[in-house]
Amino acid sequence: ARWRRRPRAGMHAAWCALLTLGATGGRRQTLHRALAAAAALLAGEAPSTAFYGTPSVAPRAPTIVSIPLTDCGGSYCAVFYVDGEPFRAVVDTGSPFLTVAGSCTKRWGCFRGQGAPTALPDTFERYEGREGNVQWRQGYVRLSGKSAAYDKDIIFGVLSDELVGRPGGVFLGLVKQAAAGIRPTFLSQTRFVSFRIDLRDPAEARLDMSAAPLVPLDADALPLVDLRALGSPVEHYATRVARVCTNGAPLDPGDGRPVYAIFDTGTTGLALSYGLWDAALKSYVGGGAAPWTGVFSVELPTKRPGQRVSLDVDRPFPTTPIATVPWKGFDGHLVVLGLTFLEGRVLTVDCDRHALWLGYDSTDDMRRS
Repeated sequence: ARWRRRPRAGMHAAWCALLTLGATGGRRQTLHRALAAAAALLAGEAPSTAFYGTPSVAPRAPTIVSIPLTDCGGSYCAVFYVDGEPFRAVVDTGSPFLTVAGSCTKRWGCFRGQGAPTALPDTFERYEGREGNVQWRQGYVRLSGKSAAYDKDIIFGVLSDELVGRPGGVFLGLVKQAAAGIRPTFLSQTRFVSFRIDLRDPAEARLDMSAAPLVPLDADALPLVDLRALGSPVEHYATRVARVCTNGAPLDPGDGRPVYAIFDTGTTGLALSYGLWDAALKSYVGGGAAPWTGVFSVELPTKRPGQRVSLDVDRPFPTTPIATVPWKGFDGHLVVLGLTFLEGRVLTVDCDRHALWLGYDSTDDMRRS
């Protein structure tokens, strides 16, 4: 069962795979060609295959690669390359894998057998009622920014057409750590230990991936909770929740169980486990308001004692219930926070230091100006 669907048609479909993940597991000319190929893809044109040749000398890996993001229908997408062919995917902090569509599409790119077979067997996944095959291949992946690029042989998933069609999709997953037996995550195959998604200006949205931590040591960051200890197959970017409110009234599921929030840029709005969903409906009705009108608030404790960060959204849409959380050992409530809670903000995650920061360093803007 899925608890989110694709944007515009609902919240996207990556949660099904996470709940039931299959175990067993010159330079200037090159840049111009890359940007031209990306522009063609984003404009909906057939992308050019004349991007670049495999370099005879491996370039020095940069510390930070900054990738432009574009609105792709309620989500933010990035362009990357596999064996020189441009592909596009939703930047997703809620899933772990790099994937491509398994056919030729204007929206996601054109798969022509890029990469090579691996020893990993295919997996069969179910996304929001859709079922399909995922083939695991390994290819030469390039991430291109305005001033730097990163190249690496990466294992990626090739999605069948059944999984790509709505409410499915293609994702660049940024969840780094997974339980034993899960297919290799994208970030675990790279040198990146931190990433930053800057959504302050939609026209200048970007994804920064860094080989060094990006969260300042003195930042009032949110400590992350590893939900793998509670049965999750991956280490979501999750934190404890101090309080959930609707129109200022605290929600109380009445069972005393802890509440966890997951940050998920592949989701558009808000998803709630059933205990919170029912409490929210009762709160709206008791307050004389129509369901899901007014302000929904989530208060998250920071690492500083007594300090909280409050995320407030007026009428988060879509708002959907999580039918079930089939994680053995999980005994709590979930709040999945999508893009509507991150618009106008900067989300920074230090994967290895288990810290999440919703602030930003103004000196970074000056360095980029």
